[in-house]
Amino acid sequence: MIHLEITVSDGRSQYITCKLQNCSDGNKSKPFPGFIISNSLVVQDEYVFIQVSVSGQAVHYVSYKRNAFYPMKLPKYTLPKDLQIISTDENQVLAAIQDSHQNDSYNLYMSDYRGLFFTLMLEDVVSTGGPEDNVMIDLYEVAGIKGVFLSNKVVENQVKTYITYNKGRDWRLLQAPTTDLQGNKVYCEQPYCSLHLHLHVSENPYASGNIVSKDTAPGVIIASGVVGPELSSVNVSIFITSDAGNTWREVFQEEFSVFFLNQGGSLVAIRHTPLPIRHIWLSFDEGRNWDKYSFTSSPLYVDGVLGEPGEDILIMTIFGHFSHRSEWQLLKIDFWPIFERRCTSEDYITWQLHNE
Repeated sequence: MIHLEITVSDGRSQYITCKLQNCSDGNKSKPFPGFIISNSLVVQDEYVFIQVSVSGQAVHYVSYKRNAFYPMKLPKYTLPKDLQIISTDENQVLAAIQDSHQNDSYNLYMSDYRGLFFTLMLEDVVSTGGPEDNVMIDLYEVAGIKGVFLSNKVVENQVKTYITYNKGRDWRLLQAPTTDLQGNKVYCEQPYCSLHLHLHVSENPYASGNIVSKDTAPGVIIASGVVGPELSSVNVSIFITSDAGNTWREVFQEEFSVFFLNQGGSLVAIRHTPLPIRHIWLSFDEGRNWDKYSFTSSPLYVDGVLGEPGEDILIMTIFGHFSHRSEWQLLKIDFWPIFERRCTSEDYITWQLHNE
């Protein structure tokens, strides 16, 4: 089925569907009888969302499994001026709604299986952009384990990072590492001090972004952030967890881009800097120990990194320039020779989430 939003007149649109094999005027159907607000059609998994203007106010409608449309039922005192669909996984809708009094934050809501009735999940989540722009919500869904989310929330004018393991029913602050990179004890007591992470995912496919996790490496999350009372862009370090956010370790005290190799069996780190570099760091134990390698004889201004297709990646290509006036350079690194043996049962460890 093809889903279309057709502009009719005066900024009004209609929602039209037709079969892919024969999409002609005579075979089009109109699932919603009236006009809809332009650019409001969202088709995602089992759900279809539209907005309709009623007395100058946008009313949000949802269709579950392509059945009839019903107005979405939000809590009584919710006055939405913008609504963003975040996720429709596991037959639930996760939506971010900006209330009339909010400017730089959204509230998160979770629905029943029909996407009809919504309950509040988390208030005052940080956002960038506006209703007319591509809005970015500071919410990150951890890959590999269902129901785990990280979010940055405004608390008394401070931005703090929270984690949930049950899809938003309960949230808690992140426990800071017990020691820093040099092994010194870290004195950090909640709620006055905790670990805070930058949650923006890179729009550049050749960069790792501020936070990364993989379906093939459940429990491993790598992110940039700070330890203290609130999130900051000063003195940023790289942190890693192997148990889905229960405990964290500091692995670098400056910004790095970190990439997964071999389904997460090894990690490659490249210093994030505008200066030319010649080294990469490699870890086989989820960031507990790192070895430094030279990948080029001449320092390279790195513009990005490419991995071979698939999850079992053992080849990476680093591209950039030797100088601002030079041609593009592509350096291919094949990590296969360093994997000298197959894994045995002794190489595996068992871990589980805490009771809460």
